[in-house]
Amino acid sequence: MALDPHFDSFIQKAGAELETAYRAHGTPLPQGVTGEDLVRAALEDMEREIKSPEGVARSERLMKIVREVEASLPGGIEHPEFADRVQERLKDLPGWIGNDPGASA
Repeated sequence: MALDPHFDSFIQKAGAELETAYRAHGTPLPQGVTGEDLVRAALEDMEREIKSPEGVARSERLMKIVREVEASLPGGIEHPEFADRVQERLKDLPGWIGNDPGASA
């Protein structure tokens, strides 16, 4: 994955912080694996998910909700209730984060 040098620097820093946090909690990473490796792997997984048919469909549903909420409020996304109303609408989407009926609170 080719990244902007500034973002690449961020990944290196975030990886080092992740590695430090793992060690601080008594969970060192496996031999030969760095925090940077974990961050890069997570980003690659997220990229695959976003580009998958399911990810594209979720993005389309999200953007539809955003456009509908924006159109329903005076001032659109600048309206103080915009974020709360989008969040409320997301609760109706099956499979959306936090909408797992089998999950315990």
